[in-house]
Amino acid sequence: MHLRFVMIALLGCADTLVGCGARPVSPAAAAVTWLEVEGARMLVTTTRAARGGPVDALPMLIVLPSAGSTPAEALAEVGYVDIEVPARVVAIEGFEPDGAGSSWWRRTRPAPDDPDRDAELVGLLTDRASRLAALVDVVRRRLGAASPPVVSGISQGGDLSIALGLLHPADIAAALPIAARFPAPLWPRPAEPGTALPLVDAFQGTADRVAPVAALERASAALRGRGYPVVIHTYDGVAHEVSPAERADVRACAALRLRGSHEPCL
Repeated sequence: MHLRFVMIALLGCADTLVGCGARPVSPAAAAVTWLEVEGARMLVTTTRAARGGPVDALPMLIVLPSAGSTPAEALAEVGYVDIEVPARVVAIEGFEPDGAGSSWWRRTRPAPDDPDRDAELVGLLTDRASRLAALVDVVRRRLGAASPPVVSGISQGGDLSIALGLLHPADIAAALPIAARFPAPLWPRPAEPGTALPLVDAFQGTADRVAPVAALERASAALRGRGYPVVIHTYDGVAHEVSPAERADVRACAALRLRGSHEPCL
């Protein structure tokens, strides 16, 4: 696969979800690289903790933006560069142009209230997760990541974070989805005893009507019963957004997972 690098400046956040409130990335975190892999575009940078140190074999964090957002906005939305572990951060642009940003998919029909009945979502997640798994494999090998990456995303990017972890478990070390869905038709079969599986820590608002917490709780219970290490962290009154508490908790959890720790996040 052909890769092309272009140096750019990382811009601040425009609101991408209800109540975004994300702060811009400071100039100290500005230098990033555009990486292009056969038409897929992504921003490559490092956490502040890695600045000035060696970059060879850094653990990798994959960031998947929400619908209509950009990689730069996704980085600012959670403050991924502030994670207190030296790591390489790769924010991948959605596959479909969408206004000033991009989305991972564009719908052809209204979404049902219950993700478990959303046949279109099931097909889209299956396809996009497969494409992303192939991209992640190429990027990991080209950038020299010694171990599978941690993946985190918001809304559509959160859906894909779970899908990558559970549909392509050999490619992902841990998943940290935010405001996400994982419909029942995608639930994998019971895991074989002794199989190494990605840790999944989901961050979900109790007032989220786009990604209902009840649906994700059903998925979590079913997946744990099948041997998958899935935990949901809920936030009272939070809608389809990233709250300040979620930002802090996602960064803390990412720090643990990038260190290779299997300790509970919270």
